[in-house]
Amino acid sequence: MSDLHLPDGLEPIAKVIGTEATLRLADRCGGSQLYVPRDARKTHPWAQALDEELWKKFCAAFGGQRIDLPRGTFITLKKVAILELAAQGLGTRQIAQRVRCTERYVKRVRAMANEAERSPGKRPKRRRRRRGPSGEQLDLF
Repeated sequence: MSDLHLPDGLEPIAKVIGTEATLRLADRCGGSQLYVPRDARKTHPWAQALDEELWKKFCAAFGGQRIDLPRGTFITLKKVAILELAAQGLGTRQIAQRVRCTERYVKRVRAMANEAERSPGKRPKRRRRRRGPSGEQLDLF
């Protein structure tokens, strides 16, 4: 698992406690920003995600700092894996099986990457809602 491209903010943590523990911490506590105590207190919310030895290492390295753990780490890693496997020439079905997602999701990620490549800096177009002649929403029934 060490060859993964981790999102910003997780690389320094992974260097201290390892990739697997970092992903476990991000999965359980992602989306939060907390002060890391200098002494490894077991009552800290993030302490539950790591074993005692790793928590002590983490506190020794980052104690006294506020750390912001990103959310959606696995989604980002999954997208990176899809694009890397596609670059290696694997087909949609093979990628979906390896990454453990649907073929539809693989197609969406590849399409978004292709769109971003064709028009950097532009957002993908959103579909407009259908409206009546005067701008009101159409009746469904």
